Amino acid sequence: MRKAFLLASMVMVMAVSAQQRPQGNNQQQKDKVEHTQTNSVDRQLKKFDQYNLSSTQKKKVKSLLESRDSDMKKEFANRDKNSTQKGERGSRPEKGTNDFDIKLEKILDKNQFNQYKQDREKRMKSDKFSMHKKRDAKGNRPSSKCA
Repeated sequence: MRKAFLLASMVMVMAVSAQQRPQGNNQQQKDKVEHTQTNSVDRQLKKFDQYNLSSTQKKKVKSLLESRDSDMKKEFANRDKNSTQKGERGSRPEKGTNDFDIKLEKILDKNQFNQYKQDREKRMKSDKFSMHKKRDAKGNRPSSKCA
């Protein structure tokens, strides 16, 4: 009887210790998030290289991208179930895009901004964006698999 009790208690201790998370990973996770965020902004900024931005324009665009990134993260963290109802879900991304475009238009000159808009339209119409693919009568997206 004692052996069975001892064996059961050992199994429980092992199960509980396996469930514990290692301590001290918070700093590593924070560093990883900061690194990813910086890479994300840098990647987005590289897309603007084709518009021949001046150094002051690059700095302004980088700060604009960083503020948009932090706003999106705050929005994601603060959202609740009531604010994600069907009518409100679609309007927020469009509003954010319009705000970004207005601020970007102030930074870029006319030719640069017109080229940016044309490039964005091309990207949105490309096959990479499945949200722009037409749906069939049942509302299903077309399959990308070959028959």
